[in-house]
Amino acid sequence: MKRKIQFLIIFTIIFSVVKANEPVKKNPLLGKWNLVTAKLNNKPSPPYTLNRTMEFDSVHHFIGKSTVNGKERKYNSGKYFIANDSTVICIHEMGNGKLAPHSFTYRFQVKDQTLHLHGFYYRHVPTLSGVLKIMYIDEYWMKEEE
Repeated sequence: MKRKIQFLIIFTIIFSVVKANEPVKKNPLLGKWNLVTAKLNNKPSPPYTLNRTMEFDSVHHFIGKSTVNGKERKYNSGKYFIANDSTVICIHEMGNGKLAPHSFTYRFQVKDQTLHLHGFYYRHVPTLSGVLKIMYIDEYWMKEEE
């Protein structure tokens, strides 16, 4: 039974990555977005975390960058695909550049030039081996003019 579950998870990830390489018709996420406001676990994010951009391209790759003290750095990247008109599934790249063995599902809404992105993800607690902390993001982004 465990083997079947592992196979199903691997199949889902492979299908997602392959599917993510197909062009999407009328992809509302395409382009570069600037963060306007963000909450983490329903608390406002500190001001220094707000200087971020997120870019979604036509081959389903995304990259997030932040600028601190005038220096831009990548903080997030990976593959994405749109499951329906309000759900995006992201498979993040790990520190070694490989895709993570899991994905996160976020809800989104694009209205005019504003993107509302929200959902759960988890991260490891560095001081507690094997412990995960669930995080909830609620972010508003403004599309950058082309």
